Amino acid sequence: LSELSSGQLIKVVLAVTKVEACRPLLETAAQSATARVADIQPSQMMLLMQGLLPLGGEHPALQKMADNWAASFYEATRMEGLLGPDQIESRRKDLEAKGQLSADQLSKLAQMVAPVMPKHQSFWNALGKR
Repeated sequence: LSELSSGQLIKVVLAVTKVEACRPLLETAAQSATARVADIQPSQMMLLMQGLLPLGGEHPALQKMADNWAASFYEATRMEGLLGPDQIESRRKDLEAKGQLSADQLSKLAQMVAPVMPKHQSFWNALGKR
């Protein structure tokens, strides 16, 4: 799996996520994905998270991904705070153009994660500040 691109790895995850017999492959893919989480675009990260959610909210790969999301949300919020309220909308449009998640995508992410990881406080606190 280490030779696959991030996009190919996500396709593997989505293909096997609901097949119980493929659980070992999903586990291995989760480990491979978390090793490169910093290199995956947010929209692809969202698909990856969706595919890995069946592993359960306590799974280390999902914990790491949720931590990564939280750090990303906190940083975006911090940057917006430095710019001031009159530039926030412009900054968000720029970020969305560069691949950051839109408000609709953030709400979709929340809908996916809530049933599986309702107690991951840093994720929910950071998302709430976005």
